[in-house]
Amino acid sequence: MKNKLVGFIGAPGTGKTTLACAMKEYALTQRISADICTEYAREFSYKYGISNNPYAQYRITYEQKSREDCLMTGNSQYVFSDSPVWLGYVFGLVNLSSLNNAETRDVVADIYQKFVIDQIDRYHKVFHIVNENPYDDGCRDMKVNKVIANIIQGFVSSHRHFLPIIEITIPIVETEKRKEFVWSCLNQ
Repeated sequence: MKNKLVGFIGAPGTGKTTLACAMKEYALTQRISADICTEYAREFSYKYGISNNPYAQYRITYEQKSREDCLMTGNSQYVFSDSPVWLGYVFGLVNLSSLNNAETRDVVADIYQKFVIDQIDRYHKVFHIVNENPYDDGCRDMKVNKVIANIIQGFVSSHRHFLPIIEITIPIVETEKRKEFVWSCLNQ
């Protein structure tokens, strides 16, 4: 069985990392090897702060792809990513407020081409975690998290016809139900 890359998208504080970790543990209880690809953007933000530099956003997205690529060369049957490379484009739209600058528009268009369009077949499944009340993850301002949630919803709506996106509306406190839902979708 070829390993499968599974992504979780959603605003900060919706439980992407929590669910990715839970899915790895769940897979292991089923005697299925699994790994987690963690979010490079969070590490970058803690180290350097939130960047509004278009080239930094490109670097963050590229590093996330490199992490996923590395794990996909291993023997795990599933790799769960709490920050699929598609989010690089979304965060580019959020962080790069000067989109009327031609250079910035070019970088965002580049991120879209290289990390969304060129990566259409990258993921076995991607789960969009919809959560009306995300918790404060300590990385971004909660008002910004609402903006991110709206942009992600727009991205999902406009791309669902050609990207493998499944919505999860189960509340974060119902971890068992979330795991069962994801697992059933993975095995369809």
